[in-house]
Formats: sequence, C-alpha cells, structure tokens
Amino acid sequence: MADGLRPPAALAIHPADVVPALDGGFAQARGRPGVLEPNHPEDTMSAPLKPTDPATPRQQRELRRLAQLTGTSFTPPRDVRHASQQIAAMRKRRASEPLERTLERQQAKPGLQIGARDATRVSQREIDGYGSTATWR
Repeated sequence: MADGLRPPAALAIHPADVVPALDGGFAQARGRPGVLEPNHPEDTMSAPLKPTDPATPRQQRELRRLAQLTGTSFTPPRDVRHASQQIAAMRKRRASEPLERTLERQQAKPGLQIGARDATRVSQREIDGYGSTATWR
C-alpha cells in the first residue's frame, strides 16, 4: 500500500480465496463477503404473510409473554390477524404486580397437585409389586 497502512486481517483476501469470475475478472470464493450465492436462503424472499395464514411462532411467544405479564389467559389465535389483535389488546392491559402473580400461582398450585376427586390417579390398592414388576390387581 502506498500510505504504509495494511488492511485489517478480517478484510484481507487470501490468494486461495480468489477464483476466476465469468466475466474474465476475479471474484471472492463462496462464503466470503460480496459474493452472491444463488442457493443462499437469505437471497430468496419469502412470500408476505396473508391475514389468513396461521400465527407465527414469534406472535405466539409474544402472546405467552404478555399473558404471563398481565396474569391473563388467551385462546390460541386462528391466524396472523387474530394474533395481532390479541397482542394489541394485551398490550393495553396493565401488568400485574410480581407479588400478585406469585400469590395467584401459590393459591392455584394445591388444587392442581392434590386432585382429591381425580379419577385418573392410581392408588396403592390398585397395584401389586414395585417398579418394573408392578401389576394391576
């Protein structure tokens, strides 16, 4: 270089990385900046979403986050438009206090864990044996 400065190592091109281009010049090899790779996923644009398309994973994550933050529940969105409407409505709600959310969780937990009238629970009088040798009576 004329001014005595060298390019940073990240910008330096190694001779092995240079390949002949179709126009007779030279281009950098695949995987290097400045080269358009026809099969690269970023080079093809996806079709824009239609209002009837299913909700995106990003929308679903945002709905779950907002539901936890506001202490509310929601129905799974039918499509992109419905998810957007639900997100907008939840963003208008005030966030519940952390203490309030903790107390609600603690109050709901025993009812979910105990299940006194739970017909699907296995009781000790229904089985014989232990572990892999257990059998139904």
